[in-house]
Amino acid sequence: MEKILIFGGSRFHGYQLAQSLSKTGNEVNVLNRGNFRSEYPLGINLIKADRNDPASLKTALLKKEFSAVIDNSCYTPNQMRISLEVLSGKFQHYVFTSTIAAYLTYASEQKLKEEENYKSDFFPPNIKEYALNKLAAEQVLRTSFKNNTILRVPNVFGEGDFLGKLFFFDQRISQGRKILLEKEVDKFSLVYVKDLVKIMQETVLNEKCINKTINIADTAPHSYVDFFSSVYKNFSLGSLLLIPAKDLWEKGYFPLFPWMPELDCSLQNKIFVPSFTPIKDWAPKTLEWEIEYFKTHIHKGGLIGELEDKLTCVKCLKT
Repeated sequence: MEKILIFGGSRFHGYQLAQSLSKTGNEVNVLNRGNFRSEYPLGINLIKADRNDPASLKTALLKKEFSAVIDNSCYTPNQMRISLEVLSGKFQHYVFTSTIAAYLTYASEQKLKEEENYKSDFFPPNIKEYALNKLAAEQVLRTSFKNNTILRVPNVFGEGDFLGKLFFFDQRISQGRKILLEKEVDKFSLVYVKDLVKIMQETVLNEKCINKTINIADTAPHSYVDFFSSVYKNFSLGSLLLIPAKDLWEKGYFPLFPWMPELDCSLQNKIFVPSFTPIKDWAPKTLEWEIEYFKTHIHKGGLIGELEDKLTCVKCLKT
């Protein structure tokens, strides 16, 4: 039995990962402020703490040691520094969930490889600070603790996705409205939440993953047409409106989430030999989950308010 600490673990893939790890006999601890979820299933322990407060974190983790730490909620280099300082000498393996945005490029004719530097000025300004912070957090981990694994993850879809990515497009299609997307994106990567959880679980204390940055994604090729045709029965090509990214950005419109280029997953496939759920299998049940969720969770403010606003904010683009 391994003792595992998960930073986050209250929503979506972090919560599902905690459930999966606990079912295999591990002692699972999730650390968050308890704002979204204050009770967990048997086998998952909640450690309430604010990771931005070193004193709070130190008190919460006093006399605790872990086999591995999985960090799903680090967004800045300072958060990484605090966690590594407080946990110094208390764990063996640190797994950091990073992002494809850390490549800092939005269009690429080649798949993005872990060892390459793709930094480009052509990048959505609304997520640039987020991407730079994630990249800086990666660097803090690399230089501070050798037994690390950095997972660069694209857009995650699946049941439990409270952002409503599929629901947003479902609303536009059902209302006969256009879907505005950046034309520069040709092929892109994604991953189904249950497939991501399986790979993350295999990462923990895996010697093949030590001191490595690994792209994690479904290896099937995806394009806009492939994606929307697979998810929505009433989708037609006329629903898509591809516009130069800078024209969208200059008008203050940004898609609900960045699509980003396709990832090179050669290293992932060599280490894990993973299998992936076809989009046609996970999309219908994911969309059904999101529709049911938003029946009771639509409200102004926060992420849901932002989603509602996006349904009406593109009038300037004549949709």
